[in-house]
Amino acid sequence: MSNKKQWDIMLDLETLGTRPDAAIIQIGAVLFEPKSGGKIDNANGFNQHVIYQDGSGSVDHGTLGFWFTEKNVKRMGENMQKKAEFLPKVLSDFTAWPVNVLGSWDAVGRIWAKPSVFDVTILRSAFIRTGTEAPWNLRSPRDCYTVFDLVGGAPEVDWTGLVAHDAFDDAVGQAMQMQKAAAILDEAGLTL
Repeated sequence: MSNKKQWDIMLDLETLGTRPDAAIIQIGAVLFEPKSGGKIDNANGFNQHVIYQDGSGSVDHGTLGFWFTEKNVKRMGENMQKKAEFLPKVLSDFTAWPVNVLGSWDAVGRIWAKPSVFDVTILRSAFIRTGTEAPWNLRSPRDCYTVFDLVGGAPEVDWTGLVAHDAFDDAVGQAMQMQKAAAILDEAGLTL
């Protein structure tokens, strides 16, 4: 991938809570072009599970109860046992990810999430708790819901093969929705 293009990031987290300091159990992200017909770079995506330990974030009973009833819980548990790393390592890997793929964070335009006040806030809080700086520009986060409101709701896309409540798969699906929303805006003479 050339570092001359401006790519956006679609971010999704799976957590054990809803507060800004919630424990993260998976970070999923993809690079994508936020335009109709743009690319989504699944092959160079970010998908890491996080080992929960004391001090790695708050847990609330409602979210924990949700995970116990979620049909994806067995898969999530297996991934956490086999693939998970401690939070500082995952955050370090996330910081290095665009650098390894694009050459620098300067090649990243915006960071999208659904909603940004959840995912981006929780991820930034995790960086603060580990004593490191979030690598993105503070003006970069964008909220998918705002765009979806402008185009009359979240665009329908084909989620076939994607697993709900898997952070990487959700990031891929949300990137497809943003591209479809971009097409609607283009038709109206507007751009993202």
